[in-house]
Amino acid sequence: MNKTYHFTNAISPEDFQIIYEEEQRLNNDNTTVQALVIANIVDEILRKYVDAYNIDYDLTDMSNMAIDDMASMSAHVREGHSDNLGNNGNELVLANIEDYQSAQALSGEAIKIFEVKLKQLSQIDNSNSNTISAIANVEKDLIELDNLLNNKASAQDLMNIVHGQIHPDLQLAYDLKLKQ
Repeated sequence: MNKTYHFTNAISPEDFQIIYEEEQRLNNDNTTVQALVIANIVDEILRKYVDAYNIDYDLTDMSNMAIDDMASMSAHVREGHSDNLGNNGNELVLANIEDYQSAQALSGEAIKIFEVKLKQLSQIDNSNSNTISAIANVEKDLIELDNLLNNKASAQDLMNIVHGQIHPDLQLAYDLKLKQ
């Protein structure tokens, strides 16, 4: 897998080992494995975005979706975290360009893996119209995530697309199960 994707630092070593072993066992042509790779990359994009903007809450934690953007920004200012806010108090300021660029690169990789591997495998495996629709949505959502990243969207917008669209569509399209 490392030879295929060239970004071993993009996912945790534990996840990488699990995915690598699964790909070895299943010969890399399994839609579930490829969908999990994309899901892990998308989570890593959120982690990189947190680091890029010094956001002080975990974007990969769905419970943080309840945080209202404006209330969150106000709380950051009250707590003395105004160094990552813009002059108007509601815009994040880039603190680490390398992490931001890593998030962008990972987004491009997720789209590439989807288009080159997962989409091709999906066309062979599926004839269910709900599944086909979910697969089309994954592609659209990955492109939307990429656009949000490039436009330096709010953390809330990124969480909404990842947790509200990409992950559910991957689960539906590729029958992924949540951890118990």
